[in-house]
Amino acid sequence: MNHIKVKGVTLGEGLPKICISLVGRTIPDLITEASNLKTLDFDVVEWRVDFLRK
Repeated sequence: MNHIKVKGVTLGEGLPKICISLVGRTIPDLITEASNLKTLDFDVVEWRVDFLRK
């Protein structure tokens, strides 16, 4: 299996990683969601751009 390393996190080895999805529909929503991440313990953030309204 291949491993992928992103900013110090190696996917595909070690313990399972925790991924948090940002799903805000507006830029202010995304900023609020990102601000709330300060108190959480996670490995990777995924931005679900498909939720963003045009």
